[in-house]
Amino acid sequence: MGLNLIHSPDVNPAWRDIIVNAVFNVLGIVVVCLRLYSRRLTRAGFGWDDGLIVVSTLIVNGMLIVTGFREFYFSFHLVSALLHFLF
Repeated sequence: MGLNLIHSPDVNPAWRDIIVNAVFNVLGIVVVCLRLYSRRLTRAGFGWDDGLIVVSTLIVNGMLIVTGFREFYFSFHLVSALLHFLF
């Protein structure tokens, strides 16, 4: 019988979402960096579309950070403190 962390009651299910988001976020950052590097390598220049890609990447990173804080710091600790207080 193996350890099933996805359906384990001891593991916060938000971990799964945060890990998937972080993996795709890192892949997105790598792709954006490769695009900017290729634009510089080919001397195509930095266009408005590249600026929008950089801004959207920063916004997505901020959303991932806020989601992590919301899921783990605020809800998990508040709920566990409330349960500890009640029981």
